[in-house]
Amino acid sequence: MTTPTLALAHLTILGTPPPVMATLAATAGYRSIGIRLLPATSSEIRHDMGPGSYLLKETRKALEDTGITVLDVEALSLDSKISRDDWLVALDVARQLGARILNVIGSDWTRDRLIDRFALLAADAEGFGIRASLEPISYQAVSTIEDASSIVTEVGRGGIMLDTLHFQRAGSQPEDIENVPLAQFSMLQLSDGPIAERKEVAIPANDPMGQREGATARELESRVLRDLPGDGEFPLVRLLRRLGPTIPVSVEVPNPALLEHMGEAGYIKLAYQKAASLLHDAYEAPAAEASPTNQRHLASVTTYPTDDWQDKR
Repeated sequence: MTTPTLALAHLTILGTPPPVMATLAATAGYRSIGIRLLPATSSEIRHDMGPGSYLLKETRKALEDTGITVLDVEALSLDSKISRDDWLVALDVARQLGARILNVIGSDWTRDRLIDRFALLAADAEGFGIRASLEPISYQAVSTIEDASSIVTEVGRGGIMLDTLHFQRAGSQPEDIENVPLAQFSMLQLSDGPIAERKEVAIPANDPMGQREGATARELESRVLRDLPGDGEFPLVRLLRRLGPTIPVSVEVPNPALLEHMGEAGYIKLAYQKAASLLHDAYEAPAAEASPTNQRHLASVTTYPTDDWQDKR
């Protein structure tokens, strides 16, 4: 089995400072990590990674010591409030970390303004050697891969970060990948879950997001109750095969209850093993040899050699 190149998303262990996360990720087998530079909510745990900060210095040292790279930084909410100065600071830090991708949440419901500002952000990001990538989130203004693709196409730069949970909750299917140019996808955030949407999700006592009553079940599920790859019902193998084996994969499985039970090292190691098994089933194992958990995901998938995948799209 080929060793997969997997990244560990910061949301999986959000309470862990980035330099510690880099060390843990390296021990568990990951090649890369994602780092949360900007908060997605006002109440979540924050790690001061600003220019000149102690944590930034220690993170860069940990990256050098472990050989871990930074795949992406997050989470820039592109709404009417964020300024260009704000994202330029984030991009400068991202460049210092060697990040390749900037996670962007399309949260401005005024579409023309969102498009104009994403165009400026994506151009600025390119100047730092970074690809600004819209993550469709099922409860935000940009909620589907088609929404994101239309913006990226109009702007002519940037990319799409596909999150498997939000993809499922938006009502999308693996076949919908055909609606989007494959080159627009910059990375995949991998998690699993039930096909049926969860109706109720309890806020855990150790919630690093610091959430309070009032959040929807969909919001809570995405932040504190994701299943490990292969433990749910999402058609992940079919989705991975549609995207192809070269897309970077980040394991994003926030689940504070399971994390507390297993400990950081044990939890992220299990997440790595589950994700690696899934990638093996998607790209290397014939349907008859796939693990029992993932066999049901293999139906109705046409596979092509990597070198002519683009021609079949």
